[in-house]
Amino acid sequence: MFQLRRYGSWVRTDSEVLSFVEACGPTLALLFAVLVVAFILQRGWKPRDDRQHATFDYAARTPQGRSELTIALEDASALNAYDAHTRRDPDVRLASLVRFEPSEYQAAAYEVARHFREGNVISIDLGAMDNHQAARLVDFCSGITVMSSGWIFRVTDKVIVLNPPD
Repeated sequence: MFQLRRYGSWVRTDSEVLSFVEACGPTLALLFAVLVVAFILQRGWKPRDDRQHATFDYAARTPQGRSELTIALEDASALNAYDAHTRRDPDVRLASLVRFEPSEYQAAAYEVARHFREGNVISIDLGAMDNHQAARLVDFCSGITVMSSGWIFRVTDKVIVLNPPD
């Protein structure tokens, strides 16, 4: 059907509108995408402040009666939970076990990373650390096990075992 549409003082037919959309539509869509990306980059691309992400505030999410270490251990357990659909087997190889009882985070993180990279199973007793430092170490250990497809096991409230991938 032939229809006339009035836009302001111009009169256009449906076929003229469709031909305009066919001719200019891809260009307009590309222009819109470029503008959206530019807006996102302008708003979201800012240099990070190292102090901003260097610490994690467990106190903000700690319900009464639960320590930040308990929450970190539960998060690590949930993150590294066994998935029945994967073919990985979470066996612990005790032949190369390294045992730590750290008192501070920085040195412990370095040693754990070194031994984990070498393929050793690591047992970490968190009893000598305060809860905040222990929670940071558990988060660090959880991160390296997830990144390398390893496993983390919670043995007791203060002991975890890291198992590197095969």
